[in-house]
Order: sequence, then structure tokens, then C-alpha cells
Amino acid sequence: MKNLRRGRVLATVALTALATAAVPVVAQASSPALVSAFAPGDATGTYYQVSPSRLLDTRTGNGAPKAKVGEGRKVDLQVTGRGGVPATGVSAAVLNLTGITPTRGTYLTAYPAGAARPTASTLNLASGQIRANLVTVPVSSTGKVSIYNYHGTIDIAADVLGFYSKDDSLQPTKGTGTQFQLAEPGRLFDSRTSPDGAVRPSEEVFMGPDFNDPANPSDINTRIRALAVNITALNAQKYGYLQAYAADAAAPATSALNLVPGKVVSNMTVVAASYEPTEKVPAFVIKNHSSGTVDVLVDVVGYYDEGSAAGLHYSPISPRRIVDTRNGTGGRSTPLGYKTTAGFTADSTVADSSTFALVTNTTAVLPTAGTFVTVWDGTTALPTVSNLNPAAGDVVANAVVAPLSDANTFSVFNRNGATDVVMDVTGKFQFHTQGAPTSSSKAAAGPATADRLVAAAEPRAAYTRGNAFRGVILR
Repeated sequence: MKNLRRGRVLATVALTALATAAVPVVAQASSPALVSAFAPGDATGTYYQVSPSRLLDTRTGNGAPKAKVGEGRKVDLQVTGRGGVPATGVSAAVLNLTGITPTRGTYLTAYPAGAARPTASTLNLASGQIRANLVTVPVSSTGKVSIYNYHGTIDIAADVLGFYSKDDSLQPTKGTGTQFQLAEPGRLFDSRTSPDGAVRPSEEVFMGPDFNDPANPSDINTRIRALAVNITALNAQKYGYLQAYAADAAAPATSALNLVPGKVVSNMTVVAASYEPTEKVPAFVIKNHSSGTVDVLVDVVGYYDEGSAAGLHYSPISPRRIVDTRNGTGGRSTPLGYKTTAGFTADSTVADSSTFALVTNTTAVLPTAGTFVTVWDGTTALPTVSNLNPAAGDVVANAVVAPLSDANTFSVFNRNGATDVVMDVTGKFQFHTQGAPTSSSKAAAGPATADRLVAAAEPRAAYTRGNAFRGVILR
């Protein structure tokens, strides 16, 4: 592996781009229902990374008939038993969903096959666009997900990155999985301030965050198997895409983000990381798969830890809208203005005392100026990262892990102009200790109910968020 050279964490700046036609965002989603609960010492809700692979491409007939998906139609995609995902023991899959050149402005909705389609959107596209969005979607009892198209006709691709376990059944063959850890959000890479400038055609940029605390002998970096990052591309000269993969792996036949000249494009992803022994960091690669240069920003929001005794486990929730500033859902009925922060509360239907973060699809709707939007717990200073980078008049969605305060509140910041914001919850991260619950744990109370976790879900005070990091970059 190449040696890495030291970089630094850099501050974010406001991003602007060209306007595109707006597409609708749907109305209030249905009530949530938890799919699984934790039990002491099990692997329920832990994450298993797989080598990225394409499960669906309607252009080639992979995973569905070779045909565009029509207006008001859906495809049912078999997820389990394919692409490294086991046939059983899976609660939800992490997919990079791409909509390809719709004939009209539209949205896609991903949900468990056989369930009622929720009134929530996963990916918003204008006519002729190619756009991707990360989605963590529960699978049906047969391991399928449905992907619905609202308007026009469209091609759809889906790449699997990993999955969450629904029970203990995978431990004998795959181990206990990895536990998610929230990090202090920070910018790992910004090519605009790099001495080497924009990322060149076919260039691979090796990078990794160092989470080790010099005052703490615990070696966090050796336990990290994947990273939750938000990637932003701007100033792209040509159409193409970016790839993200572990530093010791070959480039996969999948994309992380699609490049559009003149546009600012963001997408969250979960990227596998491999331990780099020289700089002693979990390292991964961003590759420019285009014939032109592009500026790239990478923000780290968390990591997946294989060796710690405590961390955050995932529970799927039937998609539910908790914020819509267009109609007052969540308590605000006006757009967020220039440099405005709005506070919201996650109610008891999606969060309890052991919930540390919500997994959301967050959408900026028709901003009056190019802007960026940041979501965080609101108890600290505004992080130097961005989650969404919409242009004026655009409708842009991105997966966001929304950290919660002790009171289950969170904040949303808008930098420029005014924009409406919509947030749909698809799951939540709960604190869990491997092994017997501590004395402060909630007492086991029988089978799981629809709105809480039992047994080893522990209170917020028992969990410590991950360290801030330094960046290590190689060009």
C-alpha cells in the first residue's frame, strides 16, 4: 500500500451551483414500527460490510426486467442471497440508489416489498438527471425491497454496500458485526485547498481519519472496518462518477456519486476501510472516474467499530416524516432563512432515552439561492461540515445521520437564501453493550413493543461519542 502523508481537517464553505427544475416531495408518511429489538450479548442491529456490487440495473436486466420503470410502477428487488448479503438474518440493506435520465421530474421511494408504500421520498430527480442517494431500507420477510417511480419513465440502478442483522443467527458464520460510533463531524479532505489541486482524471486519492487519542492507550483505528462519510463534488469538468473503496481493494464496478458539470453534488456513503500500518489509520480511496478534473470534499460523521464492547446498533423504522417546513410537520411552517438555525424534537414514536441518532432522508426544497444545509444535535457549535448542497430552485435529498441531544432534539442550519426542509426517518441508532446489561440498564420487560427496545438498551449517559480526528491524505 502507498504511504500516506499527513493532512489536516479543514473548514467548510458555502457552495453554490446552477439551478435545475424542481420535482415534488411527498406528504406526511405513515406511522413507524420497529422491526427488531436488542437482547444482551447478541448481534441484533450490527452492521456487516460487503464488497460493493450492483444488484439492480434496469438498463441491462440485472435484478429486474430490461426496461424502464413506468409512471406509478415499481420493481421488486431481491436483496438477500445476492452480492454477499446472506439469505437470512438481515433486517435492512444499505443501498446506493441511482435514478437515471427520467423523462419527467419524479421521485423514487424504496420500502420493504409487500408493505404499504409510504408517502415518503427516497430520491428526487429533475427530467434528464442522473442522481444517487444512499438509503438504508428494511427488507421483507422474503428479503426483497420495492422501488417505486412517481412520474414518467426512468432507469434505476442499486448497489449494495452492506446490511444490518435482525437477530443472532449470523454470529456463527460472520461474527458479531460492527457497532456504529458517532464521531465529532469534521472535514477530512478538500481538494480546493490541497497543494495538488482538483482531483485529476482516473486519479486515486488515499485518505484516512486518525481517531486515536494520544492521551488514551486504546487503539481505535485498528478496530474500524468502515466509515460513514459525506462526499461532495463540485467544479466537475466532465460527466462521470466518483468511486469510494477500501485502500487495499481494487476499484469496484459501482459508483458513489455522479458528476455533473456546473453542479454541486453530495452523497453520503458507507465506505470500507483497511488499516494502513505506516500512518496507522483506517484508509480508503476516492477515485475520479471521468475525463476531467473535479474538486472533492469528504466529511466524516462516524465509523463502524469491530472490537469495542459498546456502541450503537440499528433498528429499522417504517419511513415516517418528522419535519416538513411547508406544512408545519415538526413544529415549523416557514422556510429556513439566511444563516438560520431551526430546532426540532424527535418524538417518542422515533426516539427514546437510548436513541443517539436518527437515520434520515433529508431534502432541501426550492431554495432561493445556492446554499448548504447542516444537521447536528444543536448542543455544540455549528460543525464545519455540510449535508446538503442544493442550487437555487432545486429539490435535493441526501441520507443524513442526525445526532440527538439528551432531550432528543436536533438542529438544522441553512446558509444562504431561504429553503424548505423535509426529513423522513427510516431507522435509529440505539446504545447497546455486548454482554450483560450494566446496573443502569433498563430492565428486561418481555417481548419488544412497537416503540421501544428492551434488555440491553442503555441510557445516554453511558455512551461516549468518538474522538475528533486528524486527517491523513495522500495524492
